[in-house]
This record gives sequence, C-alpha cells and structure tokens, in this order.
Amino acid sequence: MTSATTKNKLKIAFVLDDGFDSIDGVQRNILTLGDWLIRNGHSVKYLVGATKRTDIDNIIPLSKNLRVRYNGNVLSISLYSSKKEILKVLNKEKFDVVHIQVPYSPFMGAKVIKHAAKNSLIVGTFHILPYKKFHNIGNYALGFWLRNNLKLIDLKYSVSLPAATFAKKTHNFDSEILPNPVDVKSFSTNAQPRNKSEINIVFLGRLVPRKGCKEFLRVIKFIKANSLIKRDFKVHICGHGHQESELKRYVSSNGLSENVIFHGFVSEKDKIKMLQNANVAVFPAIEGESFGIVLIEAMAAKSGVVLAANNPGYKSVLGSIPEVIFNPKDVESFANLVAKSAVSDTFADSVHSKQQSLVASFDINKIGSKLLSYYKVGLQKKFG
Repeated sequence: MTSATTKNKLKIAFVLDDGFDSIDGVQRNILTLGDWLIRNGHSVKYLVGATKRTDIDNIIPLSKNLRVRYNGNVLSISLYSSKKEILKVLNKEKFDVVHIQVPYSPFMGAKVIKHAAKNSLIVGTFHILPYKKFHNIGNYALGFWLRNNLKLIDLKYSVSLPAATFAKKTHNFDSEILPNPVDVKSFSTNAQPRNKSEINIVFLGRLVPRKGCKEFLRVIKFIKANSLIKRDFKVHICGHGHQESELKRYVSSNGLSENVIFHGFVSEKDKIKMLQNANVAVFPAIEGESFGIVLIEAMAAKSGVVLAANNPGYKSVLGSIPEVIFNPKDVESFANLVAKSAVSDTFADSVHSKQQSLVASFDINKIGSKLLSYYKVGLQKKFG
C-alpha cells in the first residue's frame, strides 16, 4: 500500500455477510453509497454472501449462507467462506478501502478483515438495534467472539446514536455517527402536485408485528368510526409478510374494505410514486429500528406529512420535529394526528416545510462527500 493516499480515485470494497436477494436498510445503504462513489469516478466492488441476483454489477459472492429470521426480518448469515477465495480476491483487487457492515460473521466478514487489514484502510459501520432480549444476548456473545478482529477496524461509524450506544455495549465499538444516505433527487424527480380532491394515506413496510401495521389499521377504524376525516380517503398498504392474511381479515371484518387497499410488494419505481402521492405517510414500527431510512425516502419524495412512531431509530431522524412523533399503542392520539395531518392545511404545510429542510442533511451528496473525506484522511493517517 504505497499510492492510495496520492490517488484521486480509490478502489473500495463494501463487505456484507448477507446477500442482495432482499434489499433492506443495510443493502440500500451500501448500494446508495456505492452508486455515488462510482459516479464520482471511484471503483466499487461488493463482497457479499450467497446472492442469486444478477442485475447488480460488481458483486463478488464469497460465502455459503443460511436464511434465518432475525429482528423481524428475514436475512442470510454466512456459514462458510474459503480463505483461498478471499485471498484471491484481495490480492487481485488490492483495495484501498475495505468497508464492512457490522455486526458481521466470524465465518466471512472477519476473514476478509483479517487478511485485508495490513494493506487496506478498514472501515466499519454498525447498523442494528435489536428489540428482543435473546437478540441482545446473541450480540454480546458475537461481540466477545470478534473482540480481537474488531480491533483491526481503523474507522468506526454507526448509523444513529441508538445504534452507536448498542454497538458500544455489545461490541465495545466506539463509533461516530454517519447516517444512512438517500439519493434525494431520485425520489423527487417527476413529482407532481398532489390532487387536492384526494386523501391518500400510505403505509410502507413489511407486514410483520414489529412494523405496526395492525396498530395502524386500528387507528383507521377509529378515524372512520368517529368521522375524524369527513371526506373520502384511501389507505394504501404497501408490503408483504406473514401477517398479511390476518390484516386483510381485520379490514374485512371491520368494514374498512372501501378505504384500505393492499398493494403487496411494490417495485422501487412504484414505491416512489406511492410516496409522492401520499398526503400522509405513516410509519408505526413499534421497536427494533436503528434508523429510519424509509422516513428519509418519504420526505425526499415530498410526501405531504411523514409521521413516525416513537422508537429510538425513528426519533434519530425526526426527533427535531416532535409534532410528528406518535405512540403507536395510543389509538386515539395516533388517530387524531393522522386525521389532523390529512385535513389541516396549516399543520400539513408547516410540517412539510420543516421536513423538506431536514431531508437535505441526509442527501447522498452530503453523506457521500463526508465519507469520502473520512476515507482519505484515514488513508493518510494509516499509510502516510
């Protein structure tokens, strides 16, 4: 490693034990950063677990994986990776920066870090905030297992203060905050003024208990029963998950079928359009959120009002606008906030203005430039 500190263009590896068959917050983070770095002339490869997708460029699968359910998500974990294959990739690519997503597996991520540490700047970003005691215990155990490997990381970041606090407790991972980025322009392009004769309320997320869709539908029932929104309104449920049949039965048995539409999984293009058309975008996740990238996406798409449940990750994004934070278990208060956001132009305009000012701080151009400067300073310090 003799020339990286004088290069204008860097070779960067993003390392993720999971694959790209499901695109959740961590995958969106590294793909957004990777796309921005490539557009700015840098070389990016993704060293990941087993992946079937072939529509994403620069992927190098390095492990055999097992699909598991964790923290309300379905993800894959590395079971085995070949030291020979890892060394082959590292020796061929000669990365200036190896940026790993934390927590990571002893069976893949740790091997990559161990063999790259002498020749590359090692950067780690901590992403999670579990909500079950069992998951917390597992992270303490993993942090202890990886304690020596974690010392090889030169620069340490977390996506939010709650994630950073958890990282310190479980992994002794002292980190600075670097939020998840969003390409704001891609979400706002072609956005049209909303039709004022319509009221569209949007839920976007997996249909699992942790994401709070059941609580949200109880609120819609309360709104309709108490005529809190006197005009016609539509509720768009975007996502899928094992709770879907239960939620559809709830809608049918409570006379909500005229108002509530289940769209199932929506493509990225359709997600953006749905958020652009939303008078109110509602995210009622009960717990287990380390950040709130979907909140930023909704603001970037210029949703009228973005409402977020009172959990640590969501508050790390919208805590500066407390009037949009709600308790998902308090049906009446939650319902009144949704209704107010839908029918009060004064409230909606005020909140929308604040949220449009806030979203710029999460734009990829700002976060990407900051990260790139960290890389270059880190390289200078490590290699001179």
